[in-house]
Amino acid sequence: MRNVMMHLREDLSAGFLSMKMEDFRKKSSARYLSLMNQNVALVEENYFKNGCSIFEGFVSMAIAAILLVYLNPILALVSIALMSIPSLIPQLFGRKLKAGQTAIVETTGAYNVSIKDLFQGFEVIKGYHVEKEMQADHKSFLGGMEKKKAGFQKIMSVVYCFANASGVAVQFLVITIAGMLAVRGYLTLGSIIALTQLTGQVITPVFQMSAKFSLLRSTKPLQDEMEQIVKISQKIEDSKEVQLEKELQLQGISYSYAEGEPVLSGIDLLFESGKHYAIVGKSGSGKSTLLQIVGGYLQKQGGELLVDGREGEIPSSIMMQQNVFLFDKTLKENLCLYRPFDEAQIQRALDQAGLTDTVAALPEGMETCVKENGSRFSGGEKQRIALARAILHGEELLLMDEATSALDKRTAGQIEQQLSQCKNLTLISVTHRLDPAILEKYDEVIVLDHGQVVEKGAYRELLARKGALQELVQEEEDAPLPQ
Repeated sequence: MRNVMMHLREDLSAGFLSMKMEDFRKKSSARYLSLMNQNVALVEENYFKNGCSIFEGFVSMAIAAILLVYLNPILALVSIALMSIPSLIPQLFGRKLKAGQTAIVETTGAYNVSIKDLFQGFEVIKGYHVEKEMQADHKSFLGGMEKKKAGFQKIMSVVYCFANASGVAVQFLVITIAGMLAVRGYLTLGSIIALTQLTGQVITPVFQMSAKFSLLRSTKPLQDEMEQIVKISQKIEDSKEVQLEKELQLQGISYSYAEGEPVLSGIDLLFESGKHYAIVGKSGSGKSTLLQIVGGYLQKQGGELLVDGREGEIPSSIMMQQNVFLFDKTLKENLCLYRPFDEAQIQRALDQAGLTDTVAALPEGMETCVKENGSRFSGGEKQRIALARAILHGEELLLMDEATSALDKRTAGQIEQQLSQCKNLTLISVTHRLDPAILEKYDEVIVLDHGQVVEKGAYRELLARKGALQELVQEEEDAPLPQ
C-alpha cells in the first residue's frame, strides 16, 4: 500500500511538472495542494483500503459458500439468490455518493484557497485592519466544507442502514427456510446450526461489501481528475527547445484569452541573435503576453514563430519574471538550481548582478537560507538574485519581464550596463522605464499599443519621429510626482 501511494504521488508530481504554463494557471496552487493531500488521502482510504477489505470479504464469503454447497446445495442456492438484494445498494446510492464526494472536494479546495490567502496576505490583513472580515470569510468557507462533509456522512449512514437491514432480512429468510426444512425432516438440528453459521459467513460479507463498494465508487470523480494529470506526463513529447543561432522571426502572431478579447494581433517582428531589444507600451498593451509566447509559456493562436527559419520549435531561453520566486533553501541552491557551477562562475554572476556586497554582509554567505519565498531579502535584492541566477545559467536568449522594476534608477542602470556588455547574449526586455540612458543601449525599441506593433527602431530615431514613443515619454514626464 505504501509503495502504491508513493507511486501515485510521484506520478501526480510528474504530471504537474509536465503541464503547460497556461493550463497550470487555470487553477489556484491551493487547489493543487488539496489534490495532492486531501484527495489522495481520500482515494487511499476509500478506494485502495476499501478494495483490499472487499477482496478479503469476497475470499471469506467464497470459502463459506463452498462449505454451504457441500452441506446443503438447495439452501446454498437460496442464500446466493438472496444475496443479490444487498448488491443493489451501490446502484441506488452511487450517483448521490459521487455528487457528495465531488462537493467535498470542491469546498475543501475553496477552503484551502482561503487559508492560503490568510497566510500569504497576513501583512495586508494587519495593515488594513480587516482581521474580523477575514475571520468571517474563514468561518463561511469552513462552514460550507463541514456542511458538505456532514451531508456525505448522512448518505453513508443511510447506505449502511440499508445494507445492515437487508443483510438481517436475508439471514432471517434463510433461517426460516432452514427451519421449514428441519420440520419436514430434511435437516437435523446440528445441520441447522452449521448452516446458520455458514449462511452468516456468506451474507455478512455481502452487505458489508455493498456499503464499502458504494464508498469505493464515490471516488470515481477523484480518480478521473488524477488520471488526467498523470496522463500529461505520459503524453509529454521530447523538448522542441533549440539554441537560437541566427534569428527569431514572428509572423502574424495573434493571441486572445478565454474571454475572446484579442491581446495580440498581427505581430511581425525579427529578433537577431546577439542584439538587445526593449518592448515598451502602456499597461495592457500585450507586452508580457508577447514575451511569454516567445519563451513558450503561452501557445500562439495564429501566425508563425520561426527559429532560424524553422517552424514548430521554441528558442531555448531563461525568463526573468516581474515577481521573483525563491525556494526555501540556501542562496547558493537558489542560484544553481541543481546545476554544478564552480565558485568562480557563481562569483562572476554575483558581480554582474551587483550582489557581491549583499552576500558579503550575510553571516553565512552563500549558505544563508533565504526563508519562505526569499522573505529574508528586500524586493530589490530578490530581483538581483534572480538576475544573478539568469546570468549564471548562461542561456544565449534572456527574456526579462520588468526584471529591474523594484530597483532604484542607479542600480537598474548598472545592471543594464552589465547586460549591454554581454555581446553573445540576445536580450528581449519588457520595461516600463523610459530612461534615455537605458533605452539608448538597446539595438531596437519596440512600441506596442492595443496588441499591435506601432513603432520600432533605435531610441533616438523613434523620438525624432515624434510618434508613439514620444507620446509615452511625454506622458511619463507629465505624470505627477509622488508626494
